[in-house]
Amino acid sequence: MDCVYVPLMMAEGEGGIQKNGTERNMEHLHKLASILQITAGNERGDVVLPVPLLETLLQSAISNSTVVVILETTVISWTKQIKIALKLDLEKALRAKSTVGPLAELQVWEDRQARLKSILDQLDSRLATQILKELSSMGNVYARSFTVVVSDIKEALCETEENITYLRPLQPYLEQLAAVTKTDKSIRIIAPIIHVLDLIWRHSRYYHEPKNFKRLLRHLSALVVSSAHRFVGEAVFSDTETAFVNLKHALKLCAKFRGCYLDKREKCNEYNKQKVEETLESKKSESGIKIVTGPFITMHLKRYHGMFNLGNQEAEEKDPNMWKNSPWPPRNAPAFGLLNGFMERANDVLDLVQTEQHFKNLENVANIGGVGNRSLDTIVTKIHKRFTSAMTHFMSLTERNVLDTSSTDREFEHEFFKFRSLVRDLEGQMAHVIRICFDRCVNTSAHIRLLEVFAGVSGRESVQRSLSDKLSAILSGMMDEVLNVKTTLDQGMEHPYHLNMPSTASRVCWLRALRVRISKPMEKLRGAIPEILNTDEGWKLRNQYDTVVADIDDQLAKISSSWRREIKPDLTAKLTLNLFEFVEGGPLIRVNLDHTLLLVLKEVHYVTTPEDIPPSLVSLLEQ
Repeated sequence: MDCVYVPLMMAEGEGGIQKNGTERNMEHLHKLASILQITAGNERGDVVLPVPLLETLLQSAISNSTVVVILETTVISWTKQIKIALKLDLEKALRAKSTVGPLAELQVWEDRQARLKSILDQLDSRLATQILKELSSMGNVYARSFTVVVSDIKEALCETEENITYLRPLQPYLEQLAAVTKTDKSIRIIAPIIHVLDLIWRHSRYYHEPKNFKRLLRHLSALVVSSAHRFVGEAVFSDTETAFVNLKHALKLCAKFRGCYLDKREKCNEYNKQKVEETLESKKSESGIKIVTGPFITMHLKRYHGMFNLGNQEAEEKDPNMWKNSPWPPRNAPAFGLLNGFMERANDVLDLVQTEQHFKNLENVANIGGVGNRSLDTIVTKIHKRFTSAMTHFMSLTERNVLDTSSTDREFEHEFFKFRSLVRDLEGQMAHVIRICFDRCVNTSAHIRLLEVFAGVSGRESVQRSLSDKLSAILSGMMDEVLNVKTTLDQGMEHPYHLNMPSTASRVCWLRALRVRISKPMEKLRGAIPEILNTDEGWKLRNQYDTVVADIDDQLAKISSSWRREIKPDLTAKLTLNLFEFVEGGPLIRVNLDHTLLLVLKEVHYVTTPEDIPPSLVSLLEQ
């Protein structure tokens, strides 16, 4: 166009356009060229400022007024494009990015930085400078107003570069969080991220603004949710055991983020309150008015806030570095809506997976006759079939990713409520079956064994409420057993000696038997239904159990220490004696083994563990 159409338009005489239409056509031609350049730049995602052929226009025969109109049109086009480029719709730009979280926001700022620098580079070009210089020499109003546009570009570039400077320290941590596949590593990243977030809030003017800081928090929590979601995957119910572990890890990551944020929020809000008070005092001193502080005076000062120039907008505009009140939002703020929704959904899915694991064992219990009789086995089988059918129906209705909380149809909530209602009904039936079995048990050991058979189902909250009296009886029985052991231990070491054991070994075996007597049932109780140990009665049992076990261990330690002290250091030398010796006064011979040495060799197995054997005995045992 520059090589053909423009020279043709300006040519006069034969083959050219008549002069009376040249000027008007030149205006239209430059408008067309401008539109084509702008469109081509938009296709590439760039901002292109169209530049006319200034030298050609000045050398042409068209009037100066036409040249001025073309140049003014060019500057007006620049101004429109620049104003569009300065208007940043951050939310729209973020949705166009493939990344999630503050990394996408950092990319938006970097793109804007490149775009603004490109505009300034184009304005610094020779032709653009010459155009503005020509208009300025004429005293043109568009040239004077365009200087304001250039200052706006520089101010926006300064703000953009400042935001990039404050966001960039987050980049390595966020990239690790987005790529890490292990929970422990991701949890270690959370604390540094919150620390950098604190620094950004304290020093960045842009992100200190509440709306911008809340947006940053929303995107950061979205990245945490994305990482937690990646741990679990989409096929949650295909492998419930793995899904249970992964859901625990995902919730642990979210809880770590929430915990670190709340700890930092408390400190930052205290710091924000302090800075606000300092700013208020500074404004009071600048106003030259002495104000008596007090609750009543402060209440009335709020009504006459503007009269005393306290915190008005003009003061903030004069001093942009003045501290502005910007408290950190609470945990239930809209900025954490996605995080809270994901954690709530993950807990629901975790309950589903755990419920499926609990009821899965009922089929095996019924098949092996673990309930006790045929009628109860039939009831358990029916309960298992009803649960399996309900679980299959639930999974068929929620084929989509169950951890996706973006849907608004609330299908998951409705189906989950129906499923939980059915499970509560089945839990009531199972509590009735377990109660019947409890009545047939004769002692505490049988009760604990029954809880082991129905492990999982017996630990569910509704089942425990229905069996609260039976569980209290188990705790009482265990407490009686622990107290019996304590009484036996307190009566002293008057125990029956084993005929085939030395004295020390006999006492050690007796003490260990007392410990096994209460430790085995306690371990089974903890494995079958650990929740009952968190009740008041459970805490009393645990404290009494720990006390008795500690007393037994102390007795064992005292016996072992006393036994070591009784070992004579010359036992090794007795191995050098003759194996046989003659009996005095006759031709008979006997085995020449020291009685003390034999006793030590017999007791070392019972009294100590391999790690506790004294160094003096190591060489003896090796020989």
